[in-house]
Order: sequence, then structure tokens, then C-alpha cells
Amino acid sequence: MTQKVSNFPSIFSHEYYIDKNPDVAAAGVDPLQHYLNHGQKEGRWPCALPALELEQTLWQAVDAEPYLAQLQQLWQKQQSLHSALAAWVLARWFASVGQWQQALPLLPPLLQDEIALNILSHQGPFLLAFSTYFNCKQTAQAHAVLSHPLWADTVDKQLARSMLVGGTEKLRLLNNVFAKHCLTPLQLNTQANLDSLQAEKMKSAWYRFFRPRTIQPKVSIIVPCFNASKTIATALKSLLQQSHRNMEILVADDCSTDNSVAIVQQFAKRDKRIALVQLTTNSGAYVARNTALQQASGDFITTHDADDWSHPEKIERQVQALQQDATLMASVSHWVRCSPELVFQRWRMEDAWVYRNVSSLMFRKAVFEALGFWDCVSVNADTEYYYRIKQQFGDNSIVEVLPGVPLSFGRADENSLSQTKDSHLRTQFRGVRKDYHDAAMAWHKTASSLYLPAMPEQRPFVAPARICRGSQGYRQHNVRLILEQKQLFDAAWYLRRYPDIAQAAAEPLAHFIAHGAAEGRDPLPTFSLSGYAYQQQLPIPAALAHWLKAVEPEKYAVHIAGEAGKLTPSTMMLVGHAVSDKLFGAERSFLDVVKALSQCPFKLIVVLPSAHSAKYITALRQYVDTVVIMPYYWWRAERPDEPAVLEQFTHLFKQYAVKLLYVNTIVLSEPLTAAQSVGIPAVLHVRELLAHDPSLCKVLNVDDAKMRQVLLQRKVSFVANSAVVQNWLNAPERCVVVPNILDITEWPLLPLPKQARLQVAMLSSNLPKKGLDDVIAIAKRCCELGVTADFLLFGPSNKHVKQRIAAGLPHNLTFCGYAEQPQLAIAQADIVLNLSQFQESFGRSVLEAMAAGRVVVAYAWGALPELVQPDCGILVPFRDVEAVVKALTTLATDLSGRQQMGEAARNFVASRFSPDTIAVKLEHFFQQQMRL
Repeated sequence: MTQKVSNFPSIFSHEYYIDKNPDVAAAGVDPLQHYLNHGQKEGRWPCALPALELEQTLWQAVDAEPYLAQLQQLWQKQQSLHSALAAWVLARWFASVGQWQQALPLLPPLLQDEIALNILSHQGPFLLAFSTYFNCKQTAQAHAVLSHPLWADTVDKQLARSMLVGGTEKLRLLNNVFAKHCLTPLQLNTQANLDSLQAEKMKSAWYRFFRPRTIQPKVSIIVPCFNASKTIATALKSLLQQSHRNMEILVADDCSTDNSVAIVQQFAKRDKRIALVQLTTNSGAYVARNTALQQASGDFITTHDADDWSHPEKIERQVQALQQDATLMASVSHWVRCSPELVFQRWRMEDAWVYRNVSSLMFRKAVFEALGFWDCVSVNADTEYYYRIKQQFGDNSIVEVLPGVPLSFGRADENSLSQTKDSHLRTQFRGVRKDYHDAAMAWHKTASSLYLPAMPEQRPFVAPARICRGSQGYRQHNVRLILEQKQLFDAAWYLRRYPDIAQAAAEPLAHFIAHGAAEGRDPLPTFSLSGYAYQQQLPIPAALAHWLKAVEPEKYAVHIAGEAGKLTPSTMMLVGHAVSDKLFGAERSFLDVVKALSQCPFKLIVVLPSAHSAKYITALRQYVDTVVIMPYYWWRAERPDEPAVLEQFTHLFKQYAVKLLYVNTIVLSEPLTAAQSVGIPAVLHVRELLAHDPSLCKVLNVDDAKMRQVLLQRKVSFVANSAVVQNWLNAPERCVVVPNILDITEWPLLPLPKQARLQVAMLSSNLPKKGLDDVIAIAKRCCELGVTADFLLFGPSNKHVKQRIAAGLPHNLTFCGYAEQPQLAIAQADIVLNLSQFQESFGRSVLEAMAAGRVVVAYAWGALPELVQPDCGILVPFRDVEAVVKALTTLATDLSGRQQMGEAARNFVASRFSPDTIAVKLEHFFQQQMRL
């Protein structure tokens, strides 16, 4: 392509050449002579070429910018050879992404450096320069490139020359290419575009017209089609004009929504060699091919894209090659990509525009019988089939027909699959195409059988999730392979995290793929699928598929930016323990603390175990700098800390320069252990009283004495949400009482419902421990005594509620369901009950009712006496149903008393529990801990 230059030895490095080519050293030949006679043709380098070394990394890089910057520096140094090669690499990159103007200034130093052109040793630099000038509409410079003395007269050069003219002159230049190889020329026309191409009347061998069609081997041509109404006619016309006449054309329509089918049917009426095969569901080009392949009856089988044009002798030439050598199993021809206006191109400039067309692969029926069908993926399955043939039948089993001559013109469409971001051809260097190719090659080398059925239920090897097609079972099996190969699933952790799966004896990975992912369960102790779904704004059931489409799926915590953006060196990490789809007390209390602390001079980083409530996450983001979602679960006696979770918390402390850790409940362990290991002070908010909460004791596998012992052994300070909790801890030197928060501005004084009958409400989680049976008993007793009162039970439906409804509720009790906004529930009530069977450590629902100006009737139990003052409500002995009924009987007839008590309750809440008041207490305590 280029000529050797006399000053070449000046840049040659004997030492480099010997070091990089030990075979030359072993042969004892002169290094320079070896390079001139052999090495240059073999692609060996005469010396260190940093630009070409950078190029190898550039195309595989996740971030190309650092390598582009280094190449720019090389180019700007104006050291002739290295500057020219840097110009080649840079211009090639810019051209591949359509940044032609950036490539322009790089061309002169490249075209003027003969040594660089000799090292590259192909016409790529000239094609690159021509394309750049052409796309920048610099026609004179494009003509000048065609006159460059080192650019030999090649097919590609003829194609380039044709781009500078139009009409019949363009087609004459193309005919020169075909005439040189004794191929039928094209009819001349003034349109000269891809869709107007048509061959002249055949002038080749006489036997085409006088030999009976049955003597010719039959060729099955499979044409996958999806919404190809604008191009399918061009493809079919080019096939019907083929010199090889004995063929069947199987058009496999993949559920087109345009009029492609009607066009194909019109062609089929005119020529019986065309048959329409229709798929019932859209499945992708290769599944469409497989569907047609099952009907193929030819001696030879090939494919043709619905938007391409083929020269009329393409099929014949490929058949002839196989007929002439019975040892050959397949043939391929070459093609060139072009726009509909016959502007020739290649997405990444190589040594030629014309190259092997793997889609033209024509194989014997014996190949199909041995290897079966194409792989069920979106891209690259024809390349996989090509190499599968070579693996099965040998490297010399496929012949290339007329190399360097374009027997097909492939339509280059910016909307086609090969140009889309996720499966662009550049992913052959890094991404789905490379991953798929590498996996396929490994399968070829290790599989005992390379046969693939048309619709397999299991994948033979892992395929990138973005390109895997086929049945649901097939895709699920591929998900399994991806998770296993990339180590994205921890089965042992999954069983520890979800004991219900262990109890069911389910295979963990199978459960995760079939059910767990859609439920928002996590595959790793370090990665939250629900957090990823929130981050990507996806429904949770769609998160797994989206996650696995990444080249390297994320394995660690999901970081979601908050809106606070504080500039302060004092960073607090606040760790929550629950994220429910409904905002219960745990979520609301944590949100209150975060909101209050947002007024303080702390940068807040919130960590949550999941993102199952988008509403909750969005609410938190208003007050913090970052929300981190990572899996962790409740502590349980005898359960050791998860090492991966400890490591991730430790990493987060360092990443955010955390000065103080706040954990909002006693049921977490790993964040406290991690903080202690790195010397970060920690504060634990104690909101539980276990002595009368057997269900929580069962979950944690402790009694209250053991739990207290565990807490006091930790090197932490405590915030108790009530005096009763502080007394239980009995560690006054380490503990401060800070009650829960209630913002009175969010609770307007709600007018009483003014019903004829007293309206009595209870808001809870509707568990037995919350007093479910007591409220039913109270309602029944009021019925018996004729107390004019209706009972409204607000809370989620669950098995306990369903059982009570099935058994029959008293007529004065109504189950009202869960109230998204407690204000709406409380507004329907005159009186609010709290009948918890365990000691409330605080009593949030009580405080909310008081804020709304409601009288509370509750058991004198736990921390409630700290809230319900004598003038604010009525306390009765624990589980004294008759005392509750008596209080309701009195209140039913005392409207004035209810109003006075309600106003007193509201005033008490406003003075003691406002965010400002609590924020001052918390800030003072937290500042103390940071100074310790």
C-alpha cells in the first residue's frame, strides 16, 4: 500500500525490536532486515511507539479522556513520527464518534509523515482523511487526498472517488470496481442511490440460462424482518435478480407494526420462491432466523438483512466456492457499509472500508445438522456461528469469496441496532459484544457438543443481559449464569438475611431470580436492589434486569444525593433500621430527628437498609447531603456481625469523614461495631422497652435483662426517648432523655366531628400487642351498656384483623384500613385510645392525637404517664376495660370537658415537643460526644 523510505533506519531500535520479538533474537537474523522483509507486514513495531500503545488502551477504557489528553500532548510536541501517529489515533477516535471538525487539524501531519504511513502500512490514514474532508464539505482537500502518491489504486479508493460525483457518473465508477473482477455491472440511472441499484442484463456464463434450475443446488435465504417497510423491497429485488435461480427466500417477520408484511406478500404473489414466515411475538432477529431455519429445505443456507442490497452474483459466487471444494463447509463474501445516498463509511477506520460480511455466511445443510441454530441473542450471533463452524470443522473450513470486493452494500442507519449505545460496535473492545464473544469462544473450546436447539431452555454460556432473548426460562437461566460468573449473589448471606427462605428449604439463587428480586430482596450484603431501583427511577420488579445490563454491575452501596449541601467539617452519619412501604412510627420518628438536626451545624449522611418507600427516601433527601442505601438487618443474639457490612460501614466513615455516628434503634449492631473499631463516637437512640414486648424479645432472641447487658457493654452513649427508658437503662452518666418530636405546625387544631354519637378511634399496626382484642371488648361492652359511641379502628389489614372480622365484630366497631395521613383519621374522632399490651417507650400516636386537640384515654403504662397529664386526658389501670368504658361514658356527655382537655393537650405538646426545642437538646448532646 505504501513504499519504504530511505531514512527508515534512523528510527529503528535494535534493542527494542530484539526485546519485543524474542523469536527474532533466537533466529540470529539482523533485526532491521527482519523488520523490512517481514516484521512490517506482520504488524511489528520498529521502536517504542507510545501513541499506538495508548491506542490499545483507549478503546478498552471506561473513561477515554485521560488517554485522549496524553495523545493530545504527544501530538502537540511536534516530534514528527510520534506526533503523526498520535494524530492518526486521535483523528480515528474523533471520526468514530462523528466529531469530524476535531479530526481536521490532525490530518496534515499524518499525511506528510512517510515513516508513520509506512509503519501503519495500510490505506486507513487516507480513508480517514478523505472521510473527514468529505464530511466537513472540504471537497478540494478530499480530491487532494485521492491524489496522494502513497495511496495505491484500491477498491476503496474507487468507492471514495464515486462519492465526489453523482448520478450516472457515480454508478460508472462503481461499475469499474465490478468490471475489474468480471462481475455484472449496474444499470445506470440518475438517482444513483441504494434503493435504485439494479443489475444490467446478465452477460455471464451461458449455463445460467440453459441449465435446468433443478441441476443448481437449492439455496435457502433467510431474511429477518421487523418494521422494514422502507427497505424490504430493495433487499428482495436484489435477491430476485440473483444469477443463481434455484432458491427459496424465507422472510421471517418479527411482528412488524408497519406494512412490511403487505409488501412481502405482494412480492410473494409475483414470485413463488418467496415465503412469509410470521412470528407470534417479537423475539429479535436471530429468533426470527431460527423460526425460518426450521422450514429451510435448501442444500445451502444463508441470510440477508432486510435493509441491505446484494450484487446479483453474490449467491452464485458463494455457491461456486463450495461446489469447487467439498472440504469447505461454508463461504462468506465481503461488503461495504453506506448511507442510502451511497456515501461509504466504516464506523472505526481500519485498513479498508470493504471487509468480511459475516452476515453473508452460507453453510451446507450438514453444518446445520451438526451445529443447529443461531444463538438467541440480539447481536453477534452470526459471528458466534461463524466461529462455531471453525471450531467444529477447522480453521480452513470457511472460504472468503472475492476478498476486498463488496458483493453487498449494507445500509448504515443511525437507528439500527449496531449504532445504538448499548450494543454499538465499539462494545467489541469493552462491553456487551466483547463479553459475549469471549464467553462464546470459551464455550467453543470446552463444550462436548456445539449443537444449539432453536428455542433452548438453558443457555450454553452466559450472554450479557442486554442482548439475551428467548423464552422466560431461557433468560432466567442466563441471569443465573451472570450472577454466578460475576459473583453478584451470596447464597449463604441470602439465607441468613431471609430466614423464611431457609425455612422453606428453597434454593436461594433460584428463589432470588424467580421471586426475591421482584420483592426487592437483596443479592449481596453490600448492594441494595431497591436502592438501585430508586436511584434509576425504576419499579423494583424491573431493577434486576436493568442492573445486570451494565458492563460491570455495581456491587456496593447506592449513594443518592440530598438537597442540603452544607459546608461544615462536622459530619454525622444517621443510621435507620426500617423502611416500610407505609410510614409507621419507626420511619416518622427517624424522619423527625433528621429534620430537627438539619437546623444544626452538621452535615448529615443518612444510611438506610432499603428503599422500599420512595416517599420516605424523597422526604429524607430534603434535609441531608446524601442518602446511602445498603443492606443490613437486625441484630439477634448469637448472630455474628456480617464482615462485608462492617467493611462497608468502615468505608463509608472514611469516605464521608464521619465525626459522629447516630443509630436510631437498639436492633442494629454492625454500624456500632464498625464505629468502635475506628474510634468514632457513637450515640444509640433507645426507643424500646422489652420487658413487656415478648414479640420483639423473640425476634432478637433475648430477654430485657440480656438486652440491657448487651447495650451497656457497647462503648456508646444513649439517647432515651422517655424517663422510663432511662430508668430501664440505669446508666445516667451515659444517657440523656430527649423525647420524640412533634411539629405542631403540621397538626392544625382539628374541629371535633360533631356526630350524634361519640366517635372513638384507635390508630395502630393492628397487632394483638397493640390492644386489638381490648378495643373489640370495649366496643362490645359499650353496646351492652348502651353507651352512644362508635369505634373506628385505623391500621393495616393483616391476618389478625381478618380473623377478628371473620369471627364477627360488634356493630359499633368499623375497620377503616390504613390511614396514609394520621391527621385524616384523627379528624374523624372525638376520643383517641391507646391500649398497648406492652409498655410504650414513648407513645407517638398519643402525642399526635394530643396535638390535634383530642382527648386520649390510655393505660397508665410505660411512658404514657409522661405524656398524658391529668388535665390533658384520662389514664386508667393496665387492661382495665371497665375503667375505659367508664371514662368513655363520662366523656360522651361532656362536650365542654372534652374541648378543654383537648386544648390543654395541644398546648402541652407545643411547649415540650417542638423540633426547635428537641434540636437544641440533641445538638448540645451530640457536640459533647464529638468533644469527648
